[in-house]
Amino acid sequence: MARESGVIRNWGAKGYGFIETRGADDVFVHVTQCPDGRPLQVGTQVEFGVSEDRFGRGRRARDVVIIDAVPDNVRRPRPSLRHVIGD
Repeated sequence: MARESGVIRNWGAKGYGFIETRGADDVFVHVTQCPDGRPLQVGTQVEFGVSEDRFGRGRRARDVVIIDAVPDNVRRPRPSLRHVIGD
């Protein structure tokens, strides 16, 4: 299985998120595929295998490995609401 790399784009309280990759759609990732079953932080660089979702909804990350973690003391930017409230 070929491995890919990307950055955690978002992570939800329900235990899943999406990995942003170059030149392809985002990849769904569930906490069960993360190291030690722990949630990942936005901005963390990861490497992972890819499989197709069994329901045909897209790609899923498997066997996620952290390449470069975001330090806990780094403040992450808040998401922009510009697309919601307009310019």
